[in-house]
Amino acid sequence: MRKGLCILLFCVIVIGTTSSVVAITDHNLQWGIEVGDQFHYKSSGDQTFGFINFYIEINSLPNLLFDVVNFDDISLKRVHFSYCLENGTEMSSVAPWHAIAIGNWTLVQELLDSSTSSEYSWINTTTEWGISFTVSKMERIDPETEWVLVNTTTITKFSKTDGVLNLCSKVKVLDGGHTISGRITRIGFQSIPYLDIGIGVGIVAGIAVLAIIRLVYVKRR
Repeated sequence: MRKGLCILLFCVIVIGTTSSVVAITDHNLQWGIEVGDQFHYKSSGDQTFGFINFYIEINSLPNLLFDVVNFDDISLKRVHFSYCLENGTEMSSVAPWHAIAIGNWTLVQELLDSSTSSEYSWINTTTEWGISFTVSKMERIDPETEWVLVNTTTITKFSKTDGVLNLCSKVKVLDGGHTISGRITRIGFQSIPYLDIGIGVGIVAGIAVLAIIRLVYVKRR
């Protein structure tokens, strides 16, 4: 079951053969996370891990290369973070997770596009960046079942605020209409923190200005 589930939830961006590209030095990319940061998740769907909640802890951060060549250069490697149960027990890598550098999403998209021959639908909103794609192939869902045609749709979303994985979802539609789904979802993520801050500052500033105007008006009376 766990082996099948790991395959079901394997929706991390997989880097295939890397194409030769011109090294980009003025990339304006940076890590949006810090050592010691923790990011909490829950798994859900028709099949889930034996545990539901877990978290990722950042142990170290590599220096971003001066010459950025491919998507792998801006993606945090497994050696730099740990998987932990909510009680703090460290576990093996059983859930798909990634973090990517932020600051130039156009370049991030170009790097991924040049690193794989697969076709994606891009997700690029005010708050999130990611991909969506569908693959059709014959699969055996269980060792005791026959091979069937399966259409698998994978969606992966990253936060534009810190570059951390927000959602990893996979839905398998079997020939005949039966579906099997699985996902991991980030817990406690604020979708538009920088926008909220901007709005909040604007409101506070507006209130302050009105208060000053009123105070001056009262004194003049």
